Amino acid sequence: MPAETIIVVIPCHFKRKNELCATSIKRLERALNFYSRALFILTGPVPFESGSKTLSDLMREYLISEGVPKSRIFGGEGVEIFSEAKNTVALIERRFPDCKAFEIVSSDWYFLPGWKIWSHAASESGLEIETIEVFDTGASKREHTICSAASWFGYPSSSV
Repeated sequence: MPAETIIVVIPCHFKRKNELCATSIKRLERALNFYSRALFILTGPVPFESGSKTLSDLMREYLISEGVPKSRIFGGEGVEIFSEAKNTVALIERRFPDCKAFEIVSSDWYFLPGWKIWSHAASESGLEIETIEVFDTGASKREHTICSAASWFGYPSSSV
């Protein structure tokens, strides 16, 4: 692993335009509690509406307000679990070629489907990953698992 820890923070959603939800903030706080001097990769390049700030923009602003230098924050790519994993691993390979492992911060329920996807993407590149789970962030594991599984089969999550 490089001399510095690389930590990927996965956002949840917006509370409203230009405001992160409580779950996204809890994830950022957890990341800062573990690694205040880490290199941060932020996924979520999704705007609330066309032309507005993205989730990753808002997360970047939050980390900067907490004293993290801009030079330690990198924007990830991908807007859902599959592209997040694939594109973030590619970014790590490209920007940090000496990296052997990285950490991911998200809610515990995210890792039910996410662990297998992220670990597969990382292992294809010879990287190891560790998870930092954030608990008590809203929906139950069962609800998120059912919604995730439904979306994999083409059903809108609101139909389950």
